Amino acid sequence: MTYNTIEKGSGRPLIMLHGIFGHASNWRYALERLSAGYKAVALELPYLELADKDLKFDDLTDYVLGFADSKGFDRAVYVGNSLGGHIALDVAIKAKERVGALVLTGSSGLFERGYEKDLKIHPQRPYVRKKVGEMFFDQRLVTDELIDSVYNILKDKKNRLRVIRLMKAAKRYNVKSLLPLIGCKTLLIWGKQD
Repeated sequence: MTYNTIEKGSGRPLIMLHGIFGHASNWRYALERLSAGYKAVALELPYLELADKDLKFDDLTDYVLGFADSKGFDRAVYVGNSLGGHIALDVAIKAKERVGALVLTGSSGLFERGYEKDLKIHPQRPYVRKKVGEMFFDQRLVTDELIDSVYNILKDKKNRLRVIRLMKAAKRYNVKSLLPLIGCKTLLIWGKQD
């Protein structure tokens, strides 16, 4: 299998997982800083491709662990944003010996707002800006480039259905009762620090 990544540095592996509307490139600034002490790898997650079938959350976790295997990473630090954080949590629950530490920013997994209930049949840019803006404390991060990226995904009917499948899979897999299984150091970042 071919995995798309952005990689920098050397040393202890650090795997960065983006959210549902994100890309590996979202981690570019963090990669620069973290590459001084780590083999920092931002993995492009094929959310829409995986959601083309009857998606199970395990499919996402298996994809990430398959990537780690392909790189020979027996143990890594996992950094995840939003749905990427949810996947990192699942890796820490199911393969705890492979996780040295977790860093979660705005992670899903405990409470999902149910965005799929309010997903418009034909979303327009103002709607997309409003919904994306709800995810950020700092509204300067809600750029036209970000809005265009999300809008271009949602304007396609098949993609909208894939996004709904992803959101439902995340909502179904609540990890609250499994949190005591996580034994590694964990840093949670939320709100204005996200």
